[in-house]
Amino acid sequence: MLFPGEDSACPPPPAKRGEMEWEVHLLKQMRYQAMVIVVFILAAAFTTQIVLGSPIWAFVALTVLVLYFSRVFFPMKFRLDDEGIEVETFFGSRTRKWSEFRRASFFRHGVNLMTRARASRFEFFRSMDVYFPAEPTEAIAFIKAKFLEHSISDERDPS
Repeated sequence: MLFPGEDSACPPPPAKRGEMEWEVHLLKQMRYQAMVIVVFILAAAFTTQIVLGSPIWAFVALTVLVLYFSRVFFPMKFRLDDEGIEVETFFGSRTRKWSEFRRASFFRHGVNLMTRARASRFEFFRSMDVYFPAEPTEAIAFIKAKFLEHSISDERDPS
């Protein structure tokens, strides 16, 4: 049976089940914090120039700090689906399955997904930060649904 507006020769593509995608540029979302970071980077480069007396070392300090804070300066793409999460950054992409995560901690601009049941010193290297889009309601609901599906505990619930 055809519904109004349907064409039998060209059926509509199947809807993607449980998939979300968005791009976040923290420089635009967190303007005040980004300005503080820029001032810090410029002050560090200037201090390096004064102390070491070489513009080359000042440039090295500037480059290292810009790369360190690349999350702020370059956009990130987030893709969530039924299998897991993919994050594309300036340095490349990273994919993790939902089953790898054991805990989650919500913060103001996103959620930190952790792979260990308890806190550890090396958690920073194994965890994944997911920054929410400008309107985070749908993303929070999606992540919470995956928590329930895979029994992930959340430490701080944003709602």
